[in-house]
Amino acid sequence: MFQDFVSILVKKFTGWWEGGIEMMPNLMVALAVTALFYLLAKITQRFVTKTLAGVVTNHTVLNLAGSITMLVILSVGLFTALGVMGLQKAVTSLLAGAGLIGLALGFAFQDLASNLIAGVYMGLRRPFRQGDLIKTNGVMGTVIGLNLRNTVIKDFNGRTCLLPNNKVFQELLINYDFNGKRRIDIPVGVAYDSDLAEARTVVKEALNKLEWVVDKEETDVAILQFGGSSIDMEARYWISYPSEITYPEALSQGIMAIHRAFQEHDIEIPFPIRTLAFAPQSPALPIETANVTDISTGRRHQASAR
Repeated sequence: MFQDFVSILVKKFTGWWEGGIEMMPNLMVALAVTALFYLLAKITQRFVTKTLAGVVTNHTVLNLAGSITMLVILSVGLFTALGVMGLQKAVTSLLAGAGLIGLALGFAFQDLASNLIAGVYMGLRRPFRQGDLIKTNGVMGTVIGLNLRNTVIKDFNGRTCLLPNNKVFQELLINYDFNGKRRIDIPVGVAYDSDLAEARTVVKEALNKLEWVVDKEETDVAILQFGGSSIDMEARYWISYPSEITYPEALSQGIMAIHRAFQEHDIEIPFPIRTLAFAPQSPALPIETANVTDISTGRRHQASAR
C-alpha cells in the first residue's frame, strides 16, 4: 500500500514537472506580457493624469481616473497572459466571477456608486471650485473640498457640512462666485407724501458714492407697492464677489448710506401704523344674593355675586 502511494505521488510530481518544463516558454512569455502591460499601464496613467490636469483641478478625481485606467490595462494584461498559457477556462471563470461580484456589489453599494459618479462628473464639469460660496440643499457656505463621496462645505457658523455628491448633483445649486459679482437688494419705505422721483435719485447717488460698488450704471431703485404705512421700494446695486469687502459689510454700509442721505434731504422713513379698535363696554350683570351660613359663628347673612 505504501509503495503504491509513493508510486502515485512520484508519477504526479513527474507529470507536474514535465508539464512545467513544457509550459516554461509560455510562462516566460506570459511574464513578459504582464511586465509589458504593467509598464504600459504606468505610462498611460501618467498620460491620463497630465491630460486631465488642465481640465480637472480636483486631485481626487485625477487620482481616481489614473487608477481606473491602470486597473483596466492590468486586467487586460492578466487575461492576455492567462490566454498565452492556455488557461482559457480560467479566463472564462474569472470573467464570470467578476461579473457576478460586480452585480452584487452594484446592488449593495448603489448609493456609494452614485456618489462616486456624481463626484467624478462634478469634478469634470466644475460647477464650483474650492473656496466658492454656494447654496444647495438648504446649506449655504464656502466649499472646502470635493471627495469621492461628499461635498464638504463650511457654513457661516463655522460648521463643516458633508453633503452626499448625488444630492448636490440632483438639487438646485447656486454659485455666488461664478460670475465674479453679486447683487445686493435693500428694501426701504418712504412716506406717502414724499417725492418718489427725488427719493430714487437720492438713493442711487448715495449708493454710487460707495467706492466698492461696481457697474454703477446698473444701480437701480424699483418702486414695488403701496405699503401699509409707506411706499415700498427696493434698492439694488452690485459688488465684486469675492472681494475685500464682505457681503454683510456691503449690506450694512449700503443701509447706512441710504439712511444718511434721507436725513440730509428730509425724506421721511415712516413708522408702521397700527389702528386698535376696542369693543363697547359690556352692560353690568344683575346682582344675585344668597343666604350663607357662617360655619364658625352659626349666623346667617346675605352674600352678593355677579
